[in-house]
Amino acid sequence: MSKITKGIVLSAEAVSEYLTKLNAVKTPALSPISGSFPQVERWSIQQKNSSTGENSEYLSASYKFKSFKKAWKFLNYVADSAHTLRHHPTIITTYNKVDLEITTHDVGNKLTIKDFELAESVNTAFNKAQEPEKP
Repeated sequence: MSKITKGIVLSAEAVSEYLTKLNAVKTPALSPISGSFPQVERWSIQQKNSSTGENSEYLSASYKFKSFKKAWKFLNYVADSAHTLRHHPTIITTYNKVDLEITTHDVGNKLTIKDFELAESVNTAFNKAQEPEKP
């Protein structure tokens, strides 16, 4: 297993390239990723050690909005994306700030392609939520 460095900033180009490589070898979406991780803009890879000695990996990101209403609009987009992808993040929200964590519980709280797909989808939701409201 490779060493995970906390706080790595991830880019969309690297994720796309990584997903293309994975699709070429037909890696199942629910297989833990080993080696290099793809990068997704705004997201960082984190690691937790439990009291049982188990390591868990997750993606984390924070988003800030101009108002509570914009934050909730974003959360609705996230909910739609999560439902579509059948993969759901941990969400913590306080007024205009939203913190998200994504991991795959089915493989022992490790990172899988599904986590990175949802992270990309959340970034798209963030961009949609920033659009001016129509009168």
